[in-house]
Amino acid sequence: KGRTVMTKDDMHLIIYKILMYLYECNKNGKVPTFSDMFTAIELPTIPKSYLAQILLELVDGGYIDGCSVTVTKEGTMISLSDMARVTMAGADYLYENSSMRKASKVAGKTFEILLSGILSVAMQR
Repeated sequence: KGRTVMTKDDMHLIIYKILMYLYECNKNGKVPTFSDMFTAIELPTIPKSYLAQILLELVDGGYIDGCSVTVTKEGTMISLSDMARVTMAGADYLYENSSMRKASKVAGKTFEILLSGILSVAMQR
């Protein structure tokens, strides 16, 4: 809601939204894209380097697969393969972790509606 200052819970909220986006794409047979994922995160002011750090944490932790981050002197490139997915460990983390349950409550219905809309439009492409 126009928020530009990050709070201590933003990292968990971003992780929750990334995991939910990939999970819903996988479940609905939709090929995930970075553009749609970024829209789902709903933080237009997030530095790409911070998002890259979070994605690397998720990949290194075994929570997601099919995402790569390349850092060069020209900038940070983030890419999702057509097979980007939430792993079983990621799904367990998403539904069993207390921080993810809190993030789910913070994201609320608005995020569910946004995610549904993103997937609906993407399915028409």
